Amino acid sequence: MYIEQTLLTGIDINQSANVYRSNCLCYYHSNEGININQSWNCRVVDCVSWNSAGNRGFRANNSPGVVFQGCNATGCGYGYELRNSTNLRCVGCYANGCTIYGILYTNNGDGVISGCTIEDCLTGIQISGAAEFSVTGCLLTGCLLGIFADTSTTHGTVSGCTVRNYTGTFGIQLTGTGTITGCSVDSGAGAGIRAIGDDIVISGCTSSNNSSYGIDCQTSNDCIIIGCRTFSNGLYGVRLTGGVTDCSIIGCNMRGNTVGSLSDASTTPNLSANLT
Repeated sequence: MYIEQTLLTGIDINQSANVYRSNCLCYYHSNEGININQSWNCRVVDCVSWNSAGNRGFRANNSPGVVFQGCNATGCGYGYELRNSTNLRCVGCYANGCTIYGILYTNNGDGVISGCTIEDCLTGIQISGAAEFSVTGCLLTGCLLGIFADTSTTHGTVSGCTVRNYTGTFGIQLTGTGTITGCSVDSGAGAGIRAIGDDIVISGCTSSNNSSYGIDCQTSNDCIIIGCRTFSNGLYGVRLTGGVTDCSIIGCNMRGNTVGSLSDASTTPNLSANLT
């Protein structure tokens, strides 16, 4: 299906159920390329939304069970906006050159972002107001910020993701509670991985060649860092700051960080550190 550029919205699915769209091209639309609103269990596969004048490439609002799979959003404002829904899936999708977000996941219940590639967007993946989320196996390169779960997010998991060449203050930030597992962050302008919240576990991650910290824990309680590698970062391998308490660092390898392995250890209450 080929959608002409003159339409405000390329494909509009409204108050419908079980709609399937595939292999559609929407370009130069002034609103959404594909918009799903107040609909259920819809699936969009292998579609392209291109140069949407700063608006949404793909959007799902108040639409539980929506799946975007293998889609491409290039030159949009928001590549994918997933809002006010549950059981959402964004799988194997691509976003490039989006001026606001590659993927915005906001005010949702459970959902999964998996196997997506995001390049040269302002923020790669933004999680906001989510009760539960999972970001897994994604690759993000050249974004200002990689993966950002903000203060309104309750609990989430980031696993198996790679963030490279970010130009902002962090590659991955988790705020709230949750886990960051098996991720790699390198060659960025700030801190590779940042944890702000309580009961955060960072395990099996590698953070290297970042301008400041490999792992940056701020105002966190009961933070566990286990089996991680931080090396060749511009400041410390791990920084503990802002009132961190009850932090455990277990079996981590920290070498070649410019200032040192661990900052503020003497001022962190109930710190247990086992470094190699």
